[in-house]
Amino acid sequence: MLEKSKGEKVKKVSREESELLCTLEYDKIKS
Repeated sequence: MLEKSKGEKVKKVSREESELLCTLEYDKIKS
C-alpha cells in the first residue's frame, strides 16, 4: 500500500511538471 501511494504521488508530480513545461514552451513560442 505504501509503494502504491508513493507511485501515485510521483505520477501526480510528474504530470504537474509536464503541464508546467508545456506552459513554458507555449509561452516561449507565443512570444
